[in-house]
Amino acid sequence: MTADGTIYLTSDTELFVPVSDDPQQGQVNRWRLRNGVGYRMNFKTRLEALYVWTSKKNSSGRFATASQAIDFRVKLAF
Repeated sequence: MTADGTIYLTSDTELFVPVSDDPQQGQVNRWRLRNGVGYRMNFKTRLEALYVWTSKKNSSGRFATASQAIDFRVKLAF
């Protein structure tokens, strides 16, 4: 990913755990997955398009889709 003109894939996951004295609150209640593609124009400029999927635990204790989004990013290094 160090050459100009490189196309790359990116992915990450976030887990959300509420902080509380209640022992039941110490469990994952939401998570987010981001997948996308990026393009390195040059050392200082990158473009990315990401699909963001957020899921949260519902009243029955199962995870269900809470939101979906497309995220376009322009990353500039100074």
